[in-house]
Amino acid sequence: MTDQPNPDIPAHPAALQFRLNHLADRLAGSGPIKIVALGSSSTAGRGDVLPYPYRLEVILRDKHQPRIINVINRGRGGEEAPDEVKRIATDVLAENPAVVIWQIGTTAAWQRRDPRTIEAALADGLGQLAGRDMDIVLMDPQFVPALVQPPVMLKAAEQMVQLIADVAAKARVNVFQRFALMRAWHEGEASRSIRWST
Repeated sequence: MTDQPNPDIPAHPAALQFRLNHLADRLAGSGPIKIVALGSSSTAGRGDVLPYPYRLEVILRDKHQPRIINVINRGRGGEEAPDEVKRIATDVLAENPAVVIWQIGTTAAWQRRDPRTIEAALADGLGQLAGRDMDIVLMDPQFVPALVQPPVMLKAAEQMVQLIADVAAKARVNVFQRFALMRAWHEGEASRSIRWST
């Protein structure tokens, strides 16, 4: 039996392009499983909002009981790919995870950083991760007011989303399309608000 989407949620994430083979193999075996979440503040967490690595861990442990699945949070607020790539050896490879989720692009787009530096760092990091017994999932930027207003910010964010997609396609790794998902949520909620007010 497959999980059915919740109809009360205005949009659902796009399917990953590639199967998570290493995660599937470890789930078929025994022993604890590690997932490393690398990224900036939306990975690390801010204030009283629980960050996604904790939520993901709870969901996976519940779904795959009694297996122990640890989602290790390696987020650092304010960092971007050029800083994060320097931590891959110690914060990712040393943990021997089944999956690494690398959240990138939000800080770079917001600060209007040179996309070429992000592309180079991302390619470097994926090179370090390639050929190892782990699945790789890139997570693109958030769709939030600071990134989509004014229009020049939206253009920078969309360019970053496309850059990440292009690098991922070349490396044949997955992208969790967070920007598109959050945009669909926003547009769905706006549409429902219009219907309710008429």
